[in-house]
Amino acid sequence: MKVLILAGGFGYRMSEDTVKLPKPMVKIGNLPILEHIINFYISYGFEDFIVSGGYKYTVIKKYFQKHKNLRDKVKVINTGLKTQTGGRIKRAQHLLNKNEDFMVTYGDGLSNVNLDKLLKFHLKQDKIGTVTSVRPVARFGEIEIKNKHVVSFK
Repeated sequence: MKVLILAGGFGYRMSEDTVKLPKPMVKIGNLPILEHIINFYISYGFEDFIVSGGYKYTVIKKYFQKHKNLRDKVKVINTGLKTQTGGRIKRAQHLLNKNEDFMVTYGDGLSNVNLDKLLKFHLKQDKIGTVTSVRPVARFGEIEIKNKHVVSFK
């Protein structure tokens, strides 16, 4: 199952760091946030990643081209500088086989979600995609969920 990671935003909330780097490439310890997320998914057996980039996506692309241990697992694509969340998913569609199941998460979405339980939830819903998110008070984006289904990205 593929994991689509949305990594195209401008990173306004971390502007000191994101002048030179896209937010998912800001380091926590000695690794970028994005690599922490990928390593977390790998620890649950996921091995196929699409990074849907935008702002400074070439920084992400170059990083994964240099890291041999992740180069074959991670494909970085440019989904446009001003593309919104749903558009980023749509622009990655060509990399998914028709009706192929996939997971979606955000490039700054560090979590301790039990991915085994999430996968079971996903399969039970009989849908092709499942997204993980948090519910902070946000001024930059929000997912509207009704009856366990995403109805809009705002």
